[in-house]
Amino acid sequence: MNQWLSLWLSKPLPEALEREVNIERLLRLSRHSPMAAIAFSLNTLILTIAIWDSGERLTLIGWQVAFQVISALQILGWWRHRDSPRPTFVSQRVIVRSIGRAIFLSAMLGVFAATNFPSDAIDQQLVIGFVIIGTAAGSVVALYPVPAAAFSFVLLCVFPPLVVALSFGETIYQYVAALSVVFVSFLLLSARRAYLIFVDAMEQKLENVDLMMKAQAANHAKSMFLAKMSHELRTPLNAVIGFSDIMENEMFGPIGAPQYADYMKSIGQSGGRLLELVENILDISNVEFGAFALDEEDIDIAGLLESCISRYAKPAYEAKLSLETDIAEHTPWARVDARRLEQIVSNLLDNAIKFTHSGGSVRLSARLDDDGGLEVSVADTGIGIADDELARTQTAFGQFDIRAGADEKIEDSHIARDGEGAGLGLALARALAESHGGTLDIDSKRGSGTTVRITLPAERTLNPENVVSSAM
Repeated sequence: MNQWLSLWLSKPLPEALEREVNIERLLRLSRHSPMAAIAFSLNTLILTIAIWDSGERLTLIGWQVAFQVISALQILGWWRHRDSPRPTFVSQRVIVRSIGRAIFLSAMLGVFAATNFPSDAIDQQLVIGFVIIGTAAGSVVALYPVPAAAFSFVLLCVFPPLVVALSFGETIYQYVAALSVVFVSFLLLSARRAYLIFVDAMEQKLENVDLMMKAQAANHAKSMFLAKMSHELRTPLNAVIGFSDIMENEMFGPIGAPQYADYMKSIGQSGGRLLELVENILDISNVEFGAFALDEEDIDIAGLLESCISRYAKPAYEAKLSLETDIAEHTPWARVDARRLEQIVSNLLDNAIKFTHSGGSVRLSARLDDDGGLEVSVADTGIGIADDELARTQTAFGQFDIRAGADEKIEDSHIARDGEGAGLGLALARALAESHGGTLDIDSKRGSGTTVRITLPAERTLNPENVVSSAM
């Protein structure tokens, strides 16, 4: 078997590739099976009609019955297995059987054409020739995944009637034979070329699957590592923040020089920022690892957004920004994870304040969209994001260059001081929005500000009569 197939291959197939090739061979042969059976049935019927007047009719009827029964059995076999699941393994015996069927059918067709080939009816000879050549060409299309089957079918259906024609001894048949040899050679070369392309495609597919599995394994390992490290860092960080707060407020007595209080405040603030980063990394890892679950409840969206905006009043004031709200009247309640939705909005507000010049504005809006979904947006008049950097900012640890194409005000503003973050805000906001079944969209232009929209599906919004209060 392998030696036979090696005539058609530039190199031996590795075991894994051969397994995938055999599976795909079977699937493609199965897909082609009904059309091939119908074509075989029609072609043999045309042959029978063409030689009906010159042949033995009882014999022709016998041949035709045999051809139609074989075609019907082939279609019936396809019909019975048409919904079968994709096989995980196909043995060589299955491939050998497909070669055997090709040999049997082509031998029947060749013998039928040869034994009934007329010696003097040129019109009948032409019909037989065209049908045989057409059937051979069709077999290449149907059988190229198994080159030995295509090779056998072409040779066994073409050469028996060709040999009979040559036995007549006329020059015209010699020319026809020469042309037939050229055409058959072309068919065989085409089948070989199609098969090699098929093998190359399967090899590339296998390589892509292997690369994807390695990438998934690497991503899984990274997520596990980040989750574990984040978990290990939270405990000491909480201790640092707690003890620095105790010392800053001198809960157990004075600590001496007043500078120490400032140091403790800086330690606490730095620890808080680091803890927030660790929490974000842990959330991103949990989402990627599939260990993320929502704690859903019925929430007053307007109240939650007002709470978020109030926490950012001081940072906005310190950055000399106008902080505005545009929350539509009768904004509905929604069934969401309140802490996660608050985290989304906080990340967006933090980014908006961080990347907006003094004197600019940040606006938090909420409304129902045309489909009844809840749309929450944060718009700023900040530095904006270039088109070629938008995609990168939405990936974990993805950042954009705040100085690229910016004006001279960047260096002396809070943007230069605060604009360098970990690059997790938008990625985490997107992941949390998608975990609610929502979407995150960004409209931004360098120098013209940014608008980020979070849209939650309509099924998450609640009518007043359906709201379940916490008291219940």
